[in-house]
Amino acid sequence: MIAQVSPPAFQNVGWKYYLVFAICGFTNALFFWAFLPETRGVPLEELDSYFEKVPLFVPGSHVELRDPAAREEELRAGKLVVGGVEEDVKEVREKDSEV
Repeated sequence: MIAQVSPPAFQNVGWKYYLVFAICGFTNALFFWAFLPETRGVPLEELDSYFEKVPLFVPGSHVELRDPAAREEELRAGKLVVGGVEEDVKEVREKDSEV
């Protein structure tokens, strides 16, 4: 669509057509900043509980993340913490194999 619309738009509007892309880029960046929380450092298993804690409007909110070093030690010890509930990895595998 952009390839078909751009030539006539440049002929009729000229350089002002670039403003469409600038405005779209700015509004997209604003949306990402306001509504999509940072998930760096959150393990995949804990994303559901993380998104339940994060408010709709993200800026200014603070959700406490678990210490990455402590999380690594738990994983090495075979402990799986999902949504604040600690389970043994062997038990989880047994549950999955039963299903």
